Amino acid sequence: MPPPTTSPLPELEFTDHGSGMNSYRRQDSSGELSFDSSASECSDAVCDNGIKEVLEDYDQDPLTLTVKGLYAKRVMPGARFLPRDYTLKDLNKHQVMCRRRILTKPVSTCDDNTSVDIDGDEKYEVAKFEPVTGLVNGFFWHTDPTLAGPGRVMEDRAILFQSEEHYERLQKEPGLKSCFDDFDYKETPSFGEQVIVQGCDSRQLSIGDIFEVEGNLSPLVVEVTCPRKPCHYVDKRHGSELGSNGMKRYALTNSLSGWFCRVLKGGELRDGMKLIRTKHPHPKWTLAYTSAALYSGGSKLDLAMCRAHWRRSKDELQELVSIPQLSPYEWKDEAMKLLDKWEDGSCNEEKGGVNLSTSFRKQIFAFVEVKRDNKIVGSIDIFPITAWTISLMCIFVATLAIGATYTA
Repeated sequence: MPPPTTSPLPELEFTDHGSGMNSYRRQDSSGELSFDSSASECSDAVCDNGIKEVLEDYDQDPLTLTVKGLYAKRVMPGARFLPRDYTLKDLNKHQVMCRRRILTKPVSTCDDNTSVDIDGDEKYEVAKFEPVTGLVNGFFWHTDPTLAGPGRVMEDRAILFQSEEHYERLQKEPGLKSCFDDFDYKETPSFGEQVIVQGCDSRQLSIGDIFEVEGNLSPLVVEVTCPRKPCHYVDKRHGSELGSNGMKRYALTNSLSGWFCRVLKGGELRDGMKLIRTKHPHPKWTLAYTSAALYSGGSKLDLAMCRAHWRRSKDELQELVSIPQLSPYEWKDEAMKLLDKWEDGSCNEEKGGVNLSTSFRKQIFAFVEVKRDNKIVGSIDIFPITAWTISLMCIFVATLAIGATYTA
């Protein structure tokens, strides 16, 4: 998990150049993030099986998410018994992504389905979120561990959301339901999220969706930026096996690890508050569709390594890169690398697109093309017998022969 940022946070400006599209975001004196873009809305999506997705119409009721839990970091249990320079393998599942529930002043729903404050004398905590860094006094996912200085702050990852619907789908999966036997995700969530909501899954949320708090109970405004790409901590936290049958791979394939949001306008959240979707600029690019396109349609090696790849058209890849709200880290950056390889001639659309290790694989693997009706429909990776391999084999055989001669 990225270490906390301790240096003061400057005013940041973010410029995106995708397919000739320029946009900017800045933090003004009021603490809000402003946004200008020439982006147009995407068209309806078509699923891989050719069935057109049914997308929400603006004339219908807007998508509503109900806050069911808010979470902060908690002290790792048993930390004092760990080695001084401990690694992930030294931890048990309950020592990874440790969270505690924040006790906030709840809200209630009236007969007219609006939310109101509940009066009371109890001591409550405040879960306030601000632009750039998200939860006040809580350092989570908004810093890039590969960078140093102010440039490491990622305002597009200020809040990690998860939904009850995602947990329910995971608990119904036969190979994974046992991962939740010894804990209650509502009290100790297992994906490292700060907010759990009810009312949606990844097939209903799209990149760029904007949510505001119903009833003016909070000025908070958030914008969806990307799905969460799970890391190996997810397998560790759930005690699942590694590889293609583990929690990490299943959650990535089905986009069930949650989603990141940037904070456009700061404010607090409480249990029971409702977030209403007010803008839906890219209905085609749902979290599920985006995750499937970039991380869930490649070869077995691509899937095993959870590396970015593209098996769709170049035009659609350019369309994804041009979405100004899309988070750079793990998403737009990877898509742009793929596009660069495509434009450099490093791939062939007929041969199934491109991945980020195409040249490396050509050095390590040989390809046997599978053709049907004179069209390439796939390939099989085989380990090549290169010149140095043959040389080593010859030396080995010669050594055996010499040894046999002396023995005789």
